[in-house]
Amino acid sequence: MSERKFVYFIGDGRGHIKIGISTNPEARLLSLQTASPSRLQLLHTVLGTDEDERYLHSVFDDERVAGEWFKASRNLIDFINYAALEHPSVCVEDLVVERWEFEIDEMMVAGFLYDQREWSDAVQTGS
Repeated sequence: MSERKFVYFIGDGRGHIKIGISTNPEARLLSLQTASPSRLQLLHTVLGTDEDERYLHSVFDDERVAGEWFKASRNLIDFINYAALEHPSVCVEDLVVERWEFEIDEMMVAGFLYDQREWSDAVQTGS
């Protein structure tokens, strides 16, 4: 049986967020901290897979700074806040499927593509 994995979001306090995967995000934070001049903070974790991590990297690719580090854009911060406040213990796929209010051009989950027009109509009508 494989260990549960978590997709984690670690902030550096300087406008960057790392999206990674680990079986122990707290230990991963400590290992990253030893190589960072900034104080790092574990912002949130969600149950996930390696595929979920890669998917989130692709979703936020426009905000990528280097490797697994991304600009702390409004979209990324909104996603983390939504995950932490609205759905603290769900998996990445459920978060992406349920989160209509975030402004990401294309979101593909399990082969289903929400196009921008449907998203806009749903937000405007409140459905």
